[in-house]
Amino acid sequence: MEADIFEVYSNDIETEFNLNTFASGFFPVIEAPDGSEVNFKIFEGSADTGILYYKENVMPGVYKVKGFRHLWMTHTDFMHTPIKDLKFNGQSNEKWIQKDFYPFDKKINITVNQGKMESLGKYSFKFKPFEAVEGKTENRRKAHSFVYKIIEPQNKTALSVMKNWRAGNWPEWNLKNQVSPQ
Repeated sequence: MEADIFEVYSNDIETEFNLNTFASGFFPVIEAPDGSEVNFKIFEGSADTGILYYKENVMPGVYKVKGFRHLWMTHTDFMHTPIKDLKFNGQSNEKWIQKDFYPFDKKINITVNQGKMESLGKYSFKFKPFEAVEGKTENRRKAHSFVYKIIEPQNKTALSVMKNWRAGNWPEWNLKNQVSPQ
């Protein structure tokens, strides 16, 4: 049995630097009912949601929303790794990728019901990389500071934006999206 989709998005991220690039990226850490970590797709083209992380065809059950992971590369590793080998999907384990985890202070559990589109909420954070503080250092992409600004697990804004998606299977999935379009 599978539910159709869920999503999490991060909006109003305060930074003067690109958030998800070839050398640095932030990804939600969500544990599925079977204990595995959810691997999201990314949509970065919405003015209403900012960066939207989504996954189709997930199993129903309780999902644990744990926080965000920052994957980044040292300058040396970035300069010596072919771009074709970079896979910043939030779960990469290549030796050249560094990982930092920023957990939420409170437990967040979201129930995904069979045959419905569900939202895992809206999460916003402010981060500043070392590059903004210390310049072009070896660890320039590492977060120097990170703080959550918004933690709204019940927010459904992204579902209202997704209701307008028409490519591929989205019209069929959106029949199960109970949120009105924006």
